[in-house]
Amino acid sequence: MKTNALHFGLLLLRIGFSAAMLTHGYGKFMKVLAGDFSFGDPIGIGPTASLILCAIAEFIAPIFLISRMENPLVFLNSRNKHVSSIYNCS
Repeated sequence: MKTNALHFGLLLLRIGFSAAMLTHGYGKFMKVLAGDFSFGDPIGIGPTASLILCAIAEFIAPIFLISRMENPLVFLNSRNKHVSSIYNCS
């Protein structure tokens, strides 16, 4: 019972934080799609690169976090039977 509650709590946290990041990055993602690259240059790599990296980090990455595709090593985890069965890897 404790394990199920823990997993459910982690699911809610993952989806909640990812949803917050999605709503925060939606405007930046739409700017990239519209071709409007006016953005600040906080780290000195240029406004275009900064906007694209922010859009990826704030809109694309949370989609992968919700779907539990954090990194390629998640597929090698033997405890993750659901993902292993979907991608036919063991």
